[in-house]
Amino acid sequence: MNHSLGGKNLAEGQKGAIWADFFSMPLLTAVLFGLLSKKAPAIAPKIIVPVHMVLYGLTKVIPFFSQFHYLYVVFALFVLECIIYFVCIKAAPRKTDWEMPDAKVLDMTPWKTGKYWAIAGIAVVVLMYIIFSPLVLA
Repeated sequence: MNHSLGGKNLAEGQKGAIWADFFSMPLLTAVLFGLLSKKAPAIAPKIIVPVHMVLYGLTKVIPFFSQFHYLYVVFALFVLECIIYFVCIKAAPRKTDWEMPDAKVLDMTPWKTGKYWAIAGIAVVVLMYIIFSPLVLA
């Protein structure tokens, strides 16, 4: 049986993995704004999830969008969802700032050398990128 959705053959390797695309980006956006914004309202994800599902679904059934890789589509939807979040934060912010509750389970004192380790980690990533790029090994 051949099930096709937007040009992708679900019988050949996709097998439902496409359904994860309907939820992954709105959830990532909700987590991102939930952690980074103290004023993110609860209405924003309730708007973003259905908007993402409808728009992403339309990109799967409208032939024009089959020329674009799905990551381009998901990125464009991510940008749109960020804009919607910013509008929701400006239009209907939370009444009180959200604060992370401290359960007093861990010592949250910043490391004395934490910034040095962060710089070292970034340097290692950049170095690995250069080593495995066409400049050196690839």
